[in-house]
Amino acid sequence: MKAFKQWWIETKAYYYILISDTVKFLISLIFPLAAAAAIVLIASKDMYKYADPTKTGCFFITCAAIWGGLFNSIQIIASERANIKREMVNGLKPRCYTASRAVLQFVLCFLQSMMLTAAFVGMDRVSKGTMPKDGIIFGNTLIEFFIGVFLLMYATDMMGMFVSSLVKTVESGTAIAPYILIAQLIFSGAFLELKGVFKKISTVMLSRWGMESFGSTCRLNKMDLKIVTELPKGITLEKEADAMYKATAGHLWKVWIVLLVFIIVFIIGSNLAIHRVSKDTR
Repeated sequence: MKAFKQWWIETKAYYYILISDTVKFLISLIFPLAAAAAIVLIASKDMYKYADPTKTGCFFITCAAIWGGLFNSIQIIASERANIKREMVNGLKPRCYTASRAVLQFVLCFLQSMMLTAAFVGMDRVSKGTMPKDGIIFGNTLIEFFIGVFLLMYATDMMGMFVSSLVKTVESGTAIAPYILIAQLIFSGAFLELKGVFKKISTVMLSRWGMESFGSTCRLNKMDLKIVTELPKGITLEKEADAMYKATAGHLWKVWIVLLVFIIVFIIGSNLAIHRVSKDTR
């Protein structure tokens, strides 16, 4: 009961911290809407018809989900480091602190993911209703898109919290964020064929698993390349299926489980890192 009471007190305190920074809180809610609107505006009318524009649309949404998650939490622990140290001396259990942040970030990411998922609906309007209607696992494609967006954004959010627990200043976390984003985008596997060690690196990139989730639900492997329709009559170009976008229930469940494992690992990592705060002699 003591641990639950500590968690509840920390959760309420963090809630007031979140809403007290009005500008940042509003930006966190407006960002996914603005990102969804921007993606729809630049979406091709060939979305869901051909592989290349569909992959591009999925990549844009992956970028938005990753940046949104990082923005949510990259300063979350570093900005409260002195307060955490003081409260730990007074008996605060690190797991109660970590859980309070993880729960409210869960709620925030849930709301943001709902807004960002609207980009898939908007792109469907642009392409005049060519989005697959039936999901691979669920009866509704949008449910699968939402789950993919949420797991990707929340996993990135928890990664940001983990990074924030390792650095000692807000400035350090902010400086690292762009490099994390660049690495995620380069190793997403969206446009560059990764081989050897680079392919292995991509397996620890959240962006790669986000692309797999969206690409599988879109059925990218069943779409032709747009260039095929522009070739002279009688000339064909065979498109190879990509294992990343295998449109089966087993594959999609695997992708979601991998993202869930990342979430758990980052939460545990953050908790372990917070244990070291009391020994901080800064």
